[in-house]
Amino acid sequence: MMGETAIDRRTLLGGLGACAVAGLGGTGLAAGPAEARGRRFARGINITHLASYPKWERWPAFVDAKASIDDGELKRLADLGLDFVRLPVDPQIWLDADAGRRRELDLRLQGLVQRLVGAGLDVILTGFARHSAARWRPADILADPRGAAFEAYLGFLLRLCGLAGDFGGERVAVEPMNEPQVEVTAKAGPDWSETQPLIVGRIRAQAPRLTLMLTGGAWSQIRGITALSAGGYDERTLFDVHYYDPFTFTHQGATWATPVLAYVNGVAFPAELTQKSQAATSTEVLLATRGRGLAAAEAARLRAEAAGRVAQYAASGVDERSIERDFHTLALWADREKIARERVIIGEFGALRPLAEAGMLDARSRERWLKAVRVTAEARGFGWAMWEYYSGFGLVADERTRELDPVAVRALGFGGGAR
Repeated sequence: MMGETAIDRRTLLGGLGACAVAGLGGTGLAAGPAEARGRRFARGINITHLASYPKWERWPAFVDAKASIDDGELKRLADLGLDFVRLPVDPQIWLDADAGRRRELDLRLQGLVQRLVGAGLDVILTGFARHSAARWRPADILADPRGAAFEAYLGFLLRLCGLAGDFGGERVAVEPMNEPQVEVTAKAGPDWSETQPLIVGRIRAQAPRLTLMLTGGAWSQIRGITALSAGGYDERTLFDVHYYDPFTFTHQGATWATPVLAYVNGVAFPAELTQKSQAATSTEVLLATRGRGLAAAEAARLRAEAAGRVAQYAASGVDERSIERDFHTLALWADREKIARERVIIGEFGALRPLAEAGMLDARSRERWLKAVRVTAEARGFGWAMWEYYSGFGLVADERTRELDPVAVRALGFGGGAR
């Protein structure tokens, strides 16, 4: 596996083609000049599980319901007005697989991208190394740019670049790493501002015409990207920014973020609409369900912390103007770095649906927030990609029937009265 990076590039790409430079046209799908197709990467959706979150206990690893999407769904996304998919690709399974299984993964991904492009959707392939993973975490990969883990990950990226090159480098872009660094500037070890140029240089040596999407530290937030110097990057680079502010609102009820947010629900957007008594009732319901079995002292601590988070948020004054100020900061950075604003993509933004189990059924706040982010991004000239197709953040309200969530559809500007 790690030794794979020592072999020649044609072998490394495993039949996806040494096409990042010249393009072999093996897909049979015309890339077409960007000018003929209008602006690229303007309105998108993240789709996880197609090439990330594999089922480790079996093979093939991508066989559950969310690991497939039919052609009718893809046509529906394009017909809505979406023009691209940001596709997270899990490096762990590629790098841990043997040569035969890796080839299967390559061919599966190639077929998936062919279908997406055939449906009229451009694709951003994102190296989805996760901080919570058992292996191949960003910190481990990036710890030593001369080490075996870094070289193996670079080999994985070159596989993605080879696939993207099959489409002429126009329809399919590659993002080297999702949310690579927690801090704006690394406290220990190499900083992403030093490592990202090394990765780009290695890719550019093989694929000079490929579209790349770069990002900053601090979970790819605005404060991370604005610390990034864009000097030295060519015009075939996009810049990815993730936006989930205010986090107490967008991640209320999340069980994976911070322990207390699993027991917070009922905060509103704008913040002044929050009813603290209603949120407190939701906390009690969630403590009685999710917190069953907690010691009394721990439940009391979480209750108090949840109340504090809600009170702090309610008094924050967060509203649409807060989003406008944040995106103004981002626009100033783009202008200062002489980056065309359309090269800036809000590559992730989303808010969880209200929790029915907590008695919260009013989705108007989520609609207001999604719409505010989308409208403000468009007004500044940025592209965007909602997080995500599935889950509590999803464009799909029912993962079994794949019924679209009308709240999200309207907020994205695809329903009546959304603008």
